[in-house]
Amino acid sequence: MEPSPWPNEGSDDASSPAAFQQPPHLSLSGQVTSFDGGAPQQMPTMLYVQPPSGAAKIMGILIVIYGAFGLLASVGGIAGASVLEGFLADVPEGELGFNSETMASYLFVSSLLGIVTAVPTILGGVWTMQYQRRGVHLGLLAVGVSFIINVALTFAYSDITAAGIGGVGGAIISSVIGSGICGLLVAVPLLVSDNGLDDSSLFTR
Repeated sequence: MEPSPWPNEGSDDASSPAAFQQPPHLSLSGQVTSFDGGAPQQMPTMLYVQPPSGAAKIMGILIVIYGAFGLLASVGGIAGASVLEGFLADVPEGELGFNSETMASYLFVSSLLGIVTAVPTILGGVWTMQYQRRGVHLGLLAVGVSFIINVALTFAYSDITAAGIGGVGGAIISSVIGSGICGLLVAVPLLVSDNGLDDSSLFTR
C-alpha cells in the first residue's frame, strides 16, 4: 500500500498539531470606493466638527455686566455732582486740597464721559456674545478711548488727582494697568483657538 500524498489524511490522531492548526487572521485596510459604471470614485468622508469655544459668550456676558455697572455709576455721578458740591461746601479748601466746585465739575464731566464709553462697551459685549468679531474690536476701542479720557482728566484736574495716593503719576500708572487688564480680558476670545467668531470687523479692510 502506497503512502497517501496528503499529509495526515485519514488520521484520527487528536493530538496531531495539524488537526488543530488555525488559519492566520487577515485584516484589510484601504479607502471605500464606489463604482458607477466608470472610474472608481472615493466615497465622501464625514468630518466631526467640534463646537466653538464658549469663551466668547462668557466674556460677552462679563463685558455687558461691566458696561451696565459703569453706566449706572455714571448716571449716579451726574445726579450726585450737585449734591456732592453742597456737601463739601462747608469744608475748608485747605483741608480738602481742592475746591468743592472743582470736585463737582470733575465728577460731572467724568461721569458724562463714562456714559460715552459705557454704551459702546455694552454693545460690544452683546456682539461678542453673538460670536461677532466686531464686538471684540468695539470693546477694545472702548477701552482705548476710556484710557485716553482718564489721562486727559488726570491732567485737566491735576489739583484733584494730586491730592490722591501717588499723585498725578500714580493716577496715570493706575490707568495704564487698569486699561491693560481690561483690554486683555476683552481680547480673550481672539486668543482662544476654535473661538467660533465670524469674519465681521469694525474696521474697514
